[in-house]
Amino acid sequence: MPDRWTTRYFLKGFFLLGLLNVAFGEDPSASVFEKQVGPVLQNTRERLIQVEQALADVRKTDRLALVLLQLRTAIQGHFPFEREVALARLVGQGKKDISEALDVLAPHATTGVATVAELRDSFGMILLPKLQSLLEGEQTWGEWARGWMATTIASGLKPTPRQQQVISATDRLTEDDLSGAVEEISKMDGPAATMVARWLQEANARLAIDRICVILAKMGVEILSRP
Repeated sequence: MPDRWTTRYFLKGFFLLGLLNVAFGEDPSASVFEKQVGPVLQNTRERLIQVEQALADVRKTDRLALVLLQLRTAIQGHFPFEREVALARLVGQGKKDISEALDVLAPHATTGVATVAELRDSFGMILLPKLQSLLEGEQTWGEWARGWMATTIASGLKPTPRQQQVISATDRLTEDDLSGAVEEISKMDGPAATMVARWLQEANARLAIDRICVILAKMGVEILSRP
């Protein structure tokens, strides 16, 4: 807000101008006092307007940074974030980079997206046994793994390409390397590919959101760092 003493000076100047004009019965437009002081008062008025606008812009910028950081926090979890996206659109109107980021998030805002930990658990507990059953008949994952290790050690045999894809994907997920796991699982074909299709869709959504998460963090920091 403008300095109260500056505002008081501005108002007093106009008040004094009016008194002088009344006392001398002069037309304000012809007043010598106005001609001399008027430009100064006008300049002060314009500067006050500029200060008010600058303060409004600062408040809007700070609000945008906080909204972006709040959105970033929301999309890191698995809960819906529709409200945060709507607020970011409202505050960030006219900013192309923000609009593009929100367009990526919007399709998932009403449902949320599983986290990396949840994707790892769902793959290990739900998909992995089904994939092993598909690849090795009725053998469980533990039985297949023990049998494979014994066979490999005894004969030097390697797992089939599809078995190796499962092993590699599991290793990547254990290391929280979702991108690497998606790369391995995307190579599957036939019934196995159908089985993992929904998981892959969710995993790719998480990867896209995590990329936006990095972008939002960068935007927020850059905005708050501006002088």
